[in-house]
Amino acid sequence: MKNKGIALILALFSLAFISLLVVIFVDTVTIDQQIVTNQVKDTQTLFLADAGVEYAVCKLKADNTYDTDADSDGIVYPTDAGDYDSDTLNTGSYKVGIPFGAALPKTITSEGVSGDFSRTLEVVVDGSGSDVRIVTWREI
Repeated sequence: MKNKGIALILALFSLAFISLLVVIFVDTVTIDQQIVTNQVKDTQTLFLADAGVEYAVCKLKADNTYDTDADSDGIVYPTDAGDYDSDTLNTGSYKVGIPFGAALPKTITSEGVSGDFSRTLEVVVDGSGSDVRIVTWREI
């Protein structure tokens, strides 16, 4: 008679333990999924910022005097919020600023945005004619 109650208690403890393991597993999977999503968005923003740099280099190869500085004050995006070119792609967008100036070298500032994530690159380009090359590339 006494053993019948123990079997029920052991079954309940086993069920509670298995339920706890399932809850921990689901929580871990959810956190891992959020980490992966954040990593993907962060990487996308870097690629978007790089796309802005490539856009600027292409424009400068066609015309070394090209700039986005509408008021020709030498200050561009992000400091002068109105002086930029932008494009929206499938995963986000970029804004790129190219300062006013007659010749290279120029410092390009490009920001990639995807959701709540953003990354900004500062790239110095130099050269002449269609021979435009990146001298320095850094994330700011």
